[in-house]
Amino acid sequence: MGRNLLIAVGLLALWVSVASGDESEAPAQALALGSIGQIETLVVDGAIDYPGDDDWFSFLLTHSAQIAIYPQAFQEPKLRFVLYDAELALQAPGGEWLTLPLEPGEYLLKVDSPQGTGDYRFYVSTAVEEEPNDEARAGLFLGKLALGSSLEASGAIDPGEDVDFFVFEIDPGACPEGVLRIASPRPGTEFVNMTLYQLSPAGRPLGVVAESSLSGSRTQSLLRGPVAPGRYGLKVEADETQEMPFYNLTIWCFVPCRDQEPNDEIREAVQLGALQGEVLEACGYIAGEDKDFFRFSLPQAAEVVIYTSGADDGDSYLQLVDPRGHPIAYDDNSGGGGWSRISVPLDPGEYYVIVSKYAFAEGEFEYQLTLEATPRLACIPEREPNDDFTAPMRLGTPPVCVRPATLPLEAEEPDLFQFRLSSPSRVRVEVSGDGYFWIYIADANQPWNIFAEAEGDGTQTLEVELEPGLYLLHVGGFAQGEYMVVIHAR
Repeated sequence: MGRNLLIAVGLLALWVSVASGDESEAPAQALALGSIGQIETLVVDGAIDYPGDDDWFSFLLTHSAQIAIYPQAFQEPKLRFVLYDAELALQAPGGEWLTLPLEPGEYLLKVDSPQGTGDYRFYVSTAVEEEPNDEARAGLFLGKLALGSSLEASGAIDPGEDVDFFVFEIDPGACPEGVLRIASPRPGTEFVNMTLYQLSPAGRPLGVVAESSLSGSRTQSLLRGPVAPGRYGLKVEADETQEMPFYNLTIWCFVPCRDQEPNDEIREAVQLGALQGEVLEACGYIAGEDKDFFRFSLPQAAEVVIYTSGADDGDSYLQLVDPRGHPIAYDDNSGGGGWSRISVPLDPGEYYVIVSKYAFAEGEFEYQLTLEATPRLACIPEREPNDDFTAPMRLGTPPVCVRPATLPLEAEEPDLFQFRLSSPSRVRVEVSGDGYFWIYIADANQPWNIFAEAEGDGTQTLEVELEPGLYLLHVGGFAQGEYMVVIHAR
């Protein structure tokens, strides 16, 4: 297999380039990760190239320690870890994560995937909480935070009043122009609550700096706070009625894009220019009740798509208004997760985009703003009934657009659309709206024969090569209000 490995020990990172081939698919070919001491973390990047691919690694543990081995969250291959000692005696059977006490020595780790292929990242860490650590002075010291690196930690929460404390420091000038981020992925329905305290020289909490909330995508607990030199204590707790057998967290310095302020009303809007054939892009940072205004012009009639995105997992709210501030369109979560997306036909003119946070969202976030324009495509409204394979809505040959369409939560019935291809084509389908969609393309004559599918919150897209013939587009799930279907073929 071919891959690059990033091995990060503590706060130092070393890139190791690995040549192509199947050089680490057996214990004797295990790739050496090096040694790991107390309160250190190895960060390993690799790839599962095909179903059944095995990757073997070795590492040397220099001290007796509790060790945790776990994957990065939200990646395509679902990893499984099996740990052996140097004599191939089993230490821990296959699991999505491992945590166990180990004595000093050399160990072999097998990584495979029961589901999915592609690039992956995992962690081998001795930065694991140890009891008693229910107060800041007993918290595990993780080290000093620096720009360009992160601090990693993991632990478990017992039912009852169990809490864990971790301690770290920020030196003066360590994170210029940055803000603090602490994230803990949410396993299933469970999530941790985090509270950050500034500590006195004696290790006593002086006051709360920030508290965590669920991220825009609701997939992780995220604490956002300011960066100031000092010593900090992080308290981690969970639902007292449940056991959380494993959690992990990452602490890093995040340097966000800052939009041009003031731009909190129409007359202060940031000028983006003319939207004609090219994408317009901007970025910004929302904190508190902040609103960011952007202005653009449209030289000719077009279908305009405006959306927010970004790595900061925010919960945005997007509005499009005319020069007098009259609303044209708005959206909360159609962009997937907590991001927003508007798709609307517009005539030539001047328009304003307003980016803010959702009214009930907590925290602050960076966002990327993108505006795209394509020639206007005339849309037709959905025609009911079209919830059966034998009676779909017939659309003809792409390009086609259906708007408005509805998919009420209480109906629990899909919408089916039929389209025809007269030549081999690459078909792109986009279903956009505020809701949860399950879409797929199937043979109209054999609807169990599915060619491509997608599922998730907000806008869903498919691209697939198809031969001439008759096809069905299935749209299931639910939509808050109306949704739109666009099918292109080239």
